[in-house]
Amino acid sequence: MRTPMSYLQTLKTAMDLSPDAVFFVRDQRGSYRLANQGLAGICCVSNPEDLIGRSNREFFEPAYADWADGLDAAVRAGDTIVNRFDNLRDAKGRGLWTLYSRACVDLPGAPRQVLSVSRRLPAGVAAERSYARLQRATDILSTELGEIRSVRQLAERCDCSASQLERDFARVLATTPRRYEATARAQRAKDMLRRKSPLLETALECGFSEQSSFSRFFRRMTGLTPGAYRAAASQSSLQQPL
Repeated sequence: MRTPMSYLQTLKTAMDLSPDAVFFVRDQRGSYRLANQGLAGICCVSNPEDLIGRSNREFFEPAYADWADGLDAAVRAGDTIVNRFDNLRDAKGRGLWTLYSRACVDLPGAPRQVLSVSRRLPAGVAAERSYARLQRATDILSTELGEIRSVRQLAERCDCSASQLERDFARVLATTPRRYEATARAQRAKDMLRRKSPLLETALECGFSEQSSFSRFFRRMTGLTPGAYRAAASQSSLQQPL
């Protein structure tokens, strides 16, 4: 019988097949427990094994390490992060962009581990301007759930036109701003339901004024009612996968 750790080892091996893929698992102390060659490259070490047991503070600027630690704390508290943009500098100070997702996984004898999967994005002035717009847009859509009334309103806050923002989403994320927002709202709802949050509280947090409209939305997105999803999640010790 395969263990959760063996599945993560298999995932690491698969990620190493792509030169742009970055993968790691960090424990509750913030130390790397698993890492792939992509992360080794960003940290400027030759072998991923050189990262095991070490902290990101050994490789990144303090402000960035603080931000990453805060992000991991939110993930351990139950937040799942999907398709967000990160503009960072590697251990030698070279800038790069990644598209990342993070989730919490429980391993035997090691609960609340943070699993991160990301990919390095192609460089270039025009591309990086697009990433900056998308970083702003996805941050807004993921935190101000249900508050953005139109793509035009979102584009104004990203200092671009609606058509430009739609092209950015299509080219980099293969989706639309509205579909991205719907996915973000559904993900927040799943995170809250796994924590056994009341249905009305979950609906309001996800930007719905009525529980009935939230329930219809959630069933359309997941195939389950909120109550059925919460009951199923309570029977499993697994966290939401990426």
